[in-house]
Order: sequence, then C-alpha cells, then structure tokens
Amino acid sequence: MGDSSALYDPHTMPTRYWHLLENGRVQCDVCPRRCRLHEGQRGLCFARARVDDQIVLTSYGRSSGFCVAFTYNDPVIFWEYAADVAELGAEVPLHFSAFHPAHKMMDVPGTPAATLTRARRIARRADPRRV
Repeated sequence: MGDSSALYDPHTMPTRYWHLLENGRVQCDVCPRRCRLHEGQRGLCFARARVDDQIVLTSYGRSSGFCVAFTYNDPVIFWEYAADVAELGAEVPLHFSAFHPAHKMMDVPGTPAATLTRARRIARRADPRRV
C-alpha cells in the first residue's frame, strides 16, 4: 500500500477515470497515454499518481501547465516567458499557443506557424520532457 497520508494533502484529490488491470497496475484513462502505474508511481503528466490503489490528482489548486501565447509575435517576449517557465521546474509541462486576431485586436497579425515551430524546437532542446 502507498502512503495514505498523501490523500490528506490539500493538493491531492481522488479521480474517477481509471481502472484496475489484471496485472495489479492501475490504468489512468484521462489522456491517450493510458499510464499503467504501480503504487507510488506518477503518470507521464506528473499531475496524477497512484496512491492507495487509486489514481489521484496531485496538483489540485496548483498550476499544472504553462501556456505561452504569442500575442505580439515578438521573440523578445518569448525569451521573457522562457525565463519564467524555467523557474517553474521540470514537472510543469509547457504549451505554445498561436495568437488569432479577434474582437478588438483585428489589426494585430496572427502568429505564423514558423514562430511556433521555432519555439517548440528551442524548448525541446532545453528540456524535451516538458514540451
């Protein structure tokens, strides 16, 4: 059995989408990765873990990801975000979003696909586990 005190952590919450496998592992059914965990293991997302034969969310009330939106398509702003992201730690995944002009910002151009590709390449070089 795992450390049931983890269930009393205010950032740990039981989840619904998992099932027990015949081999004794518990499978998380939240994403396509379908992590199959032994007691005490964390999923690839680092946001879910197996505690006391169930899958729990370990990041309730915390940031479990960081999204960089290229609003002005400015490489300087990207590097400012990158510095902030580096401080969050390796367990926080990183996501890049393109800006799409809408409402009162129709005069600002959308993010070119090349900008997102470049940002992903740079981030994967720095830490491939997070992107």
